[in-house]
Amino acid sequence: MQKADKGVFTRDWPQYRDNLKAYYDRRRLSDPFQDGDGGCDPEKIRSLIRSHHVAGDWRFEIIEHLRRAMADRKVLELGCGYGYWTYHLADVAERVLATDISEPGLANARLVVDASNVEFNLQDASDVSDLTGSFDAVVSVNMINHFPREVALATLQRINARLGAGGRVFLAGEHYYGWRRMMYRKPGAGDDFVSARADSDAGAVEIVDDPYEPDDIRRLIGARASDVFIGDCLGYWWVRYTVCE
Repeated sequence: MQKADKGVFTRDWPQYRDNLKAYYDRRRLSDPFQDGDGGCDPEKIRSLIRSHHVAGDWRFEIIEHLRRAMADRKVLELGCGYGYWTYHLADVAERVLATDISEPGLANARLVVDASNVEFNLQDASDVSDLTGSFDAVVSVNMINHFPREVALATLQRINARLGAGGRVFLAGEHYYGWRRMMYRKPGAGDDFVSARADSDAGAVEIVDDPYEPDDIRRLIGARASDVFIGDCLGYWWVRYTVCE
């Protein structure tokens, strides 16, 4: 069997990144979270978020781990989406810079999270080098799994270098139970998967959709990780660690 050329897929990353942006730019909130004009109803979303932070809900454990890990931290959030995790961070962090590649997503997040300790910024999460400010923690949920694994590894190395020793990182991603039947490998993709996400208004776009098992997570975080905790619940995997020397 011919070994796939991972480099081909890595060079295609700008196109997959643009596809990801297009997907989230066009994706509409589901009907229960819309106002009468089809826009974002922030109180409906806040009510949903609060309903998940209840003992017995399958999301409760990951939410609690996030909140404890980020308490009193200066947090950079990469890929904030409509603000689900930002809402929890605003409760516990000293301050939060929440970033996303999608301006429509950020517009919704600004409505959902109305907190004086949170700022929002349009930002490509795969390059944090031009961000100004001081951070001692990074949070990213459902982002790293949309990067080719080589790009994910390079991104995390930049994150670790930016934080330095003592910095705290919290990463999480979906298990893809619903999407797995649509995921496939392409020539040149190596160990990466892609899928054609079809629930955007403009039709399907092909994006990276990588599942992560515990061994994958350990390879991703590498040797600069200490105090490592890997968690798992019905819908998510997650990892918390501290950057060491």
